Amino acid sequence: MVSLKKTIYLDIDEELTSIIKRLKKSAAEEITLVVPRKAVLLQSIVNLKILKKEANRLDKKIVINTTDKIGKNLSTKAGFVVHKKIENSLGTQDDNLSAENGFFSQEIKEENSKQERAPIKIRDIVMKKESKRNKGNPPSPFGLQRTSKGDEVNKEDKRKQEPILQKVQPPQKIDEPPKKKTVFLLPSLSVKFFLGFLTACFIIIALIALVLLPKAEIVLTPKTEPIVLNLEMTIDKNIQGSDIQTNKIPGQIISVQKEKEKEFDATGKKKIYEKARGIITVYNEWGSSLQTLVASTRFLSKDGKLFRTAKTISVPGFKRVEGRDIPGTIDVEVIAAEAGEEYNIKPTSFTIPGFEGSSKYAGIYGRSAEATKGGKVGEATVVSKDDLEKAKEFLSQGIKEEIIGALEDEAPEGYKLLDAAIQEPEIEYISDTEVSAITEKFIMKAKSFAQAMIFSEEEIKKIALENLFSKLSNQKEIVSEDEIFDYGGPNLDIAQGQMILPVHLEGIVRWKIDPLLIKEDLLGKNEEELKTYLSDLKEIEKAKVSFWPFWVKRVPLTVNRVDINIKN
Repeated sequence: MVSLKKTIYLDIDEELTSIIKRLKKSAAEEITLVVPRKAVLLQSIVNLKILKKEANRLDKKIVINTTDKIGKNLSTKAGFVVHKKIENSLGTQDDNLSAENGFFSQEIKEENSKQERAPIKIRDIVMKKESKRNKGNPPSPFGLQRTSKGDEVNKEDKRKQEPILQKVQPPQKIDEPPKKKTVFLLPSLSVKFFLGFLTACFIIIALIALVLLPKAEIVLTPKTEPIVLNLEMTIDKNIQGSDIQTNKIPGQIISVQKEKEKEFDATGKKKIYEKARGIITVYNEWGSSLQTLVASTRFLSKDGKLFRTAKTISVPGFKRVEGRDIPGTIDVEVIAAEAGEEYNIKPTSFTIPGFEGSSKYAGIYGRSAEATKGGKVGEATVVSKDDLEKAKEFLSQGIKEEIIGALEDEAPEGYKLLDAAIQEPEIEYISDTEVSAITEKFIMKAKSFAQAMIFSEEEIKKIALENLFSKLSNQKEIVSEDEIFDYGGPNLDIAQGQMILPVHLEGIVRWKIDPLLIKEDLLGKNEEELKTYLSDLKEIEKAKVSFWPFWVKRVPLTVNRVDINIKN
């Protein structure tokens, strides 16, 4: 049984996955892949090895047909059989891509046509062209087959020339028409004509050098001088527009409120003698009537620590409920008899030494549910007066910065806010403690309200420049009008809505120079005359003159050959 063959034509950019899919779909056992030059498949030995491995797995014999030299070498290394021509046998199938329409099919056709084409001799082509050229036309003076007398060369000379032609002219250029040589003949000129021509050229060059080439460039630096302006501007919230005659511009008053709070460390120290304090519950099991205990009644703890009541109390009597006596009770604050930490005791029971020896001693007593505390003898940290002042100073600085920032945010765009135009803010300070209070830290809060006057700086500059221009003469012009622009200390009256603001302005003016007038006066002058003329002009600070070409020593006589530049 003859194995089925198939030819598949690949595109130049066909991917490896597409080629493998086409192999799987084909039932042929031997497949010839026609691959164009520079195809993607032939660019990598890895692609070819993968294709070879897949072909072995599918049990198919793959033949690579390509004219790509590098691709052929890589295909051989990958283990493929490589051919250059496509075999069209009876058992060959063509893929759905026609060889006649593909890029590579045309390449194969051209390759085959070159091999099948019979060789053409150079002699035949030359003889054929020469016969056509000589037909009805005079012989060429540069032809290879003409002698100096116009006769044809003999056959023997032709045979000698044929091998030379075959060596000189390669086969691929035989269809190109022979190039004709052009011969230029110089006319014979007389000596007089030649000398006249040279003289005319010399005269023309001399005229160009004397008339057209000379050029002068003059760079002038105008004389400059400072100008100073001082005036007082009035900013008024009660006017609507600027008044140049009175130097007034409208202004606005803005206001803000701010609060700032911070915790501070107490740094004061003092000797303290603090007595412990606590709450005890007094019980009355002795009688059913009220029992009054005056202030400073003594209570003695179980461990012998003496405390006194802070105020007079009345202890309710007991009540009988369902056959049981329920004692009356009342809470009272007690204070240690002496200062010291030893009176900071845990919850305990208390007796009243004043009732000792009577029936009340056992029936009226006290008990504490919490420890007594606060007893201390020694040095403690307290809030000093200096602590409070430093806290106020800190908050004052901080809140003023916040006020300035808030006022700047409040000002509309284009308006100027000066720090000196802010009214001194009113600040209220609130502390959570007092001087000498025993504590490690304290909190202080500052509340502030502030107002300021703002104005349009553009309006200020406008009036200032009007005043500046009025001081200038016609011979001068302003170079820089706000070299220095500054304000003095304002006189602010928020209540009246006015502010007097000193304004200081410094600028630079320069003398005006008329280049055209100077240019006309300079025509034809030499360097010394130029120096004298320019030094007499009061509006010129300095001048730089340059001539071109190098032999020129005077200013040209034509205006368009003189350039005057004003240096800024």
